[in-house]
Amino acid sequence: MASPCHRAALAAMASTSSAAAMASASSAAAMPAQIRRPRFPDGEHVRLRSRVLGTYLHADTDGAAISLSPRRASMNVAWRVHIYNDGLGNGYLLLQGAAYGLYLGSTRGIPAELGHHGIHVYQSPYDEPEFEDIMWQVLVSRDDVLLRHVDGHYLRANGKYPGWNDRPTVDDFDGRSMMMRWVVERIPARQNIPGLPYPQVEEPGNYLRRVWNIWMNPNDNHIEAPWRLIRFVPAGTHGLYPTDKWAEVQFRGNSIFLLKDWMVTEFSEAEINYRRGYARRNSTLWSDWNSIVLCVRAGRYARLCPMLVDLPVEGETLFVVVFRTGTPGEAQLRYPDIDAE
Repeated sequence: MASPCHRAALAAMASTSSAAAMASASSAAAMPAQIRRPRFPDGEHVRLRSRVLGTYLHADTDGAAISLSPRRASMNVAWRVHIYNDGLGNGYLLLQGAAYGLYLGSTRGIPAELGHHGIHVYQSPYDEPEFEDIMWQVLVSRDDVLLRHVDGHYLRANGKYPGWNDRPTVDDFDGRSMMMRWVVERIPARQNIPGLPYPQVEEPGNYLRRVWNIWMNPNDNHIEAPWRLIRFVPAGTHGLYPTDKWAEVQFRGNSIFLLKDWMVTEFSEAEINYRRGYARRNSTLWSDWNSIVLCVRAGRYARLCPMLVDLPVEGETLFVVVFRTGTPGEAQLRYPDIDAE
């Protein structure tokens, strides 16, 4: 929890050290002034592209790591803007991944991987009302932004020398490195719900591919997908939901398609069966496929995030809120159009 003195010190540092932090310092400014500009509109989605490398800040499929990816049309490089105001006139930028609902975070306790500068960054749940690990300030100069963590470090890209060290970090330089400059690309919203990826089915008898995958990924479980606990609850018409009445189901694998298939069947019965313990197989009611939208809640204070890609490969417990399509609550959800130019 940030103390008032600490927040005041951060605000003073933001206002007095901008000139030293950026090469063209005359136009640099810190939050909260920047949150009123259209560069980071609250609730909308953006991409962050490295000015030097041209790659995008990417939420990895393990639901933990952050990397850089050249792929622009991906839900994993879309980040939802979440502006946090501390009640003392200070505004902070939080970036929530559109893929898994987790937030861009950093902590001084985890050093970066070998070959990278600075400190580790990662995908974090949002379980505390004022969680410093996920709080950022914005410095702006011309067409670029710098993201300064509340501990004073700057988000930077890696991978220029050599190119395979492709994970972003936070570094304690003064912000003059071009690797700390990012271009913000706004992502418009879709008018309809995107389609979900179909389950990946391994071709029977493809022995050589199976051996190759096991050899390349010896720690992966290729025999059976792991089980994970899904805790879920239906949202009301206006999007409100009880936080103490979660139903539970054990679900195998990470297919969002199959998870929604099970949920569609469950909710087509007009009520939740709280006694059910295991996911039902081969039970699709296709006529009701578009009747619900699943949202993940990645922490007690996280905003709900529509589930549009497969679940993280790590089988951790997920909290899912189920919306009925066509309700005022579902109408408040935002779906990024990642294919828009």
